[in-house]
Amino acid sequence: MRTVQVKVGDTVQVSLQDDYPVPGSAVVWNATSSNEAVLAPGVVSRSTPVSSGPGKHDTYTGDLSAKAPGQAVLDAHGTTRCEAMTK
Repeated sequence: MRTVQVKVGDTVQVSLQDDYPVPGSAVVWNATSSNEAVLAPGVVSRSTPVSSGPGKHDTYTGDLSAKAPGQAVLDAHGTTRCEAMTK
């Protein structure tokens, strides 16, 4: 866990990478705020997916905006998916 202090109007950016350790699997990342009145989600982007397998990767970037004074916990978590099942 890490604590950061920001001012109202600042953007907190989280960038997470999936390294595709197992062929055919991937992690879908998401970042959420425990208090969206203080730290609100904003722009989310993902790099263009590449073929899975060792040495390949995909990057998730999420911006959250500081909206008001207070405290919020940013939770970055991933869900494993099977690429063979993706439509």
